[in-house]
Amino acid sequence: MDNKKNGIPKLRFPGFTGAWEQRKLGEVVKKSTIKNSDLEYSKDDILSVATMSDMNFSREINSTKDYMKTYNKILYGEIAFEGHSSKNYKFGRFVLNDYRNGIVSHIYDIYKITINYDMKFMKEWISLDKVMYKPLVNSTTNARMMNSLQAKNLYKQKVLLPNLQEQKEIGKFLKKVDSLIALHQRKLEHLQEQKKGLLQKMFPKNGENVPEVRFPGFTDAWEQRKFEEFATYSGKKNKANLDLEPYAITSNEGFIKQNEAHNEFGYMKNTDRSAYNIVQPNSFGYNPARINIGSIGYYSGNSDIIVSSLYEVFKTNADIDDQFLSVWFKSSRFKEWINKLQEGSVRLYFYYDKLSETKIKIPSFTEQKHIGYFFNQLDFLIALHQRKLEHLELMKKGLLQQMFV
Repeated sequence: MDNKKNGIPKLRFPGFTGAWEQRKLGEVVKKSTIKNSDLEYSKDDILSVATMSDMNFSREINSTKDYMKTYNKILYGEIAFEGHSSKNYKFGRFVLNDYRNGIVSHIYDIYKITINYDMKFMKEWISLDKVMYKPLVNSTTNARMMNSLQAKNLYKQKVLLPNLQEQKEIGKFLKKVDSLIALHQRKLEHLQEQKKGLLQKMFPKNGENVPEVRFPGFTDAWEQRKFEEFATYSGKKNKANLDLEPYAITSNEGFIKQNEAHNEFGYMKNTDRSAYNIVQPNSFGYNPARINIGSIGYYSGNSDIIVSSLYEVFKTNADIDDQFLSVWFKSSRFKEWINKLQEGSVRLYFYYDKLSETKIKIPSFTEQKHIGYFFNQLDFLIALHQRKLEHLELMKKGLLQQMFV
């Protein structure tokens, strides 16, 4: 049976039975038209509707008295309608102000909630596409820049709401889920910051021959070497048009099968592959136009693959640990070389001949192995926390679908 029709959610706390109450939105919300005409609030009180927090100004705004009077007041517990279309909210969305009293741009309509409600439940309920999709479809007109909401039509729309006690139970549970997500987010950010700091400290600063942080037992100075001394360009054309798996190189994941790289790169299903470069196992590859944002990867597979001829491909000698070099590519030292040597006018490029000119300070092979292994384990830990966070976010998304009608 359709749960929307019978008014009963798929997932429910014990003790609650019966259908959620059907109500018109006009019984739940009422439009507020209070402007900041008395200048009660200043520039410092402008809130971001997207994040419902203090506005982070990236540019100067008009803060004259006349303009500040055009802002709409939004009180704690009131709702702003954001009309921008997006992937998840085609007809816009409602955002509940659970932050503080303030003001928002006049482009956002403000609504008061006129019933007794639980704050956390209402925050999720009012913004959930499953709940608001149909009411917004019937109440918005699509303008070029953003959707416009017609209050009269909105008030007529029917929605389903549980009683206050059930709202509180749902809200309390979702708060716990959000706390768990926030905890894992903080852990992930802490690890990422830790890695960022170690990348600075475990490689020698300019003008120095030893790093600030080092593993016990290593005291020798690092040796400066030119990149061309230990690396060789290895990209060769797939002239025989071999049926090899095509890959792309992304800034987040390195080498990735091209048919898994979303739509950013397309897929060479029926393309002549003879112009593409063959990549052998244990090779590096990078995009010379995107290397500044980290589009470099290491291919450790067991068989040859191919990549676009736009990519640069190279291998290293036996006295270089590839894990160590992968870490160096993420360091600020490498970014300094990119900024120094990249060339171009409209778009900047960092081709292999420029990479060959870079200089790197290298420790003994044993110390390289230690550093490479350490960061590999740290990356594994970061990826583990990232997966946990994604799992929790997906779990919450699924719960919202089952706990709401």
